[in-house]
Amino acid sequence: MNPNDQLPNITEQQSTEVPTFFKSGIYWRQSLWNGAKTVPSILAIDGDILSLKSDQQTAFEASVSTVKVKFTRFGTLVIQVNGKKYDVTGVGAAISRPFTEEQKEELANRNAGTAQNFVAGGLGVNSFGVGAGGVAGTGFAIVGAVQSVAGFAMGVKELNKWKPIFAKAGIYKT
Repeated sequence: MNPNDQLPNITEQQSTEVPTFFKSGIYWRQSLWNGAKTVPSILAIDGDILSLKSDQQTAFEASVSTVKVKFTRFGTLVIQVNGKKYDVTGVGAAISRPFTEEQKEELANRNAGTAQNFVAGGLGVNSFGVGAGGVAGTGFAIVGAVQSVAGFAMGVKELNKWKPIFAKAGIYKT
């Protein structure tokens, strides 16, 4: 099940304030070539602290003063912390594992955070079967290609929600 389906769409709030507490489900690309190493993770900011955590490890938990970010035209957010780069995307590879139940629960309960000024955004999680690998037939290949393009667009849209947050933190210029 798609974790986005579990939350009401509350991104169209009246407030235009940029949150100081925000979490979203994204995919941490640990390898450029091995899609299985594109793992579901949670990118979060709580005041001055930015963190990236998968279900198996914490990539970083750092003050935004030590962070640089760059959005590529290929739908990747590159986060640099103390000189080490982390690539994240809004959509996983065709062979990425799904989000765990614990991750889904954390994202569903994200409004229980401690910081003020919480604004919920999209999870950046989707369940598209990107591509049609292993499925015979031209019709399935076309459907797979459409899903791939739609999934990419959804992923970019979810990552773009971080732009005003990073701008407020002083690590991204719009």
